[in-house]
Amino acid sequence: MENKFTVKYTPVSQRDLLSILDYISLDDPVAALNQVDDIEHAVDNLEAFPYSGTESRDENIRIKGYRYLIVNEFNVFYTVDEKRSIVRIHRILSAKQNSPDYL
Repeated sequence: MENKFTVKYTPVSQRDLLSILDYISLDDPVAALNQVDDIEHAVDNLEAFPYSGTESRDENIRIKGYRYLIVNEFNVFYTVDEKRSIVRIHRILSAKQNSPDYL
């Protein structure tokens, strides 16, 4: 039987997602909804494949246990808690942002 993980968003990652929605909606509400749907779909896949994201090349990020998914122009940073079968979403950042400053 396949071990299924539970995905949990931190409060700051929930705010990140809402900020993305608000920002893109200023120009194109449909594109904003599509972007959020793309992110949520990618995150949902972590339930079955928690290690599908990439480890960072940045050592400071990697030693904290963060992995990330690239979804369009956004990076979804998360950790995997094997003992509790939880994938915790920590941040959802634009690829243009300097991620170490936010993690």
